[in-house]
Amino acid sequence: MLATPSHSLLKSLLVLEISRYKKEIGSKPPSWKEQLIAYEKQGGLFVHFSNYPRMGLYLVNEYKTPIGFYSYPLKRGSISNFATERPYAVIIKPKPEARILDLETYSSADLERDTNLLLAAGFNRTTMLDAQAKAYEIDNMNASMIWNITRELAKSTTKYSSVSMYPGPKGGGPTGLWTYLLWKVLGYDGVVDDGVGLIYFAEPFQAVWFNTTKVEVVDILKKDEESGVDKLFKEKKSGLMVNKRMTSNEMEYLASLGLYSDQRKFVNVDFSNQSLNTLGMFYGAKILKCNFEKTTIKDGFGLNSNFTKAKIIKTNMKQANCFKVKFWSTAFDDVDVSWAIFDRCTFDEADLSGMKGWEKANFSGSIYDEFTKFPLGFDPKEKGMVLRKTTDPF
Repeated sequence: MLATPSHSLLKSLLVLEISRYKKEIGSKPPSWKEQLIAYEKQGGLFVHFSNYPRMGLYLVNEYKTPIGFYSYPLKRGSISNFATERPYAVIIKPKPEARILDLETYSSADLERDTNLLLAAGFNRTTMLDAQAKAYEIDNMNASMIWNITRELAKSTTKYSSVSMYPGPKGGGPTGLWTYLLWKVLGYDGVVDDGVGLIYFAEPFQAVWFNTTKVEVVDILKKDEESGVDKLFKEKKSGLMVNKRMTSNEMEYLASLGLYSDQRKFVNVDFSNQSLNTLGMFYGAKILKCNFEKTTIKDGFGLNSNFTKAKIIKTNMKQANCFKVKFWSTAFDDVDVSWAIFDRCTFDEADLSGMKGWEKANFSGSIYDEFTKFPLGFDPKEKGMVLRKTTDPF
């Protein structure tokens, strides 16, 4: 195992990486990013953005993934994409003794061993065969198999009675049992997904840690400078934009940053009659009483782009023209889409039940999955939509 780089070595690497960053991005990074760049060179580190200067488990999980502490691999080429309103960057690394489920290198021998461990834990062979068959239908890759087998077992375990020392509903329900199976039964302290996209398909590079005693905090960085994008938002309320008409120049500026955000709020903002490439501006955002009428919205060419995980409420999308826009896990509540065109958009796990005027909208060629929710009377096949098989059992 390589020793931790010395202070002088880190300083030298920092100078080199700042030069690279400036060449690629066109400006000198703020000091907190300079520190991230230095840590990036160490390798094997992860970063978690937080509202608080500490680690913490997500005990309430709205995205139907295992309960744990989520982070992103800190690696070369990713530094320019780290942009968020959360003020702290928690740098962590797994301890040498941590047992990690690496989804990229998981082998057939690993799968056989883990399957036997699940049988030994109390799952009967019929239940196991059923879970294996469902997992195989989704993807027969080794990592995908164990991921979906454990997820199916967590889903099918009525009252959590098939496994000894099981967690009850207060322990997270099915997602809590899923964590239990991966951690306590199979013995993994965490899972690293380096591009496979199993933890969450919209964010293929991330990790989740169950046993935080096997992870150490390397540093906690505090964002100390206001970004140019923050200046467009309401003073003293980072990420909040209210009662504003967005000009074409401002939209182009935001799009050029190539960032994603998960805490922005847009209230009564007028985006109408524009050509909009969102990139990550609306990722996870709360959008209330905004106007997208006659707006052309294009694909952002990135997994963290468009309206993924956004909540759109009391908003006008009449005659909007959406081309290959990602509405993954997006919720529509009292949104008028009359005469809107959704051309080859994706609505995986989205909630469309709050759409109004959908009868007049065009959804031809758009994709949905079995967990997409529709308004009463909405027949996706009649609207020309295409069903995608999904891996989500919950």
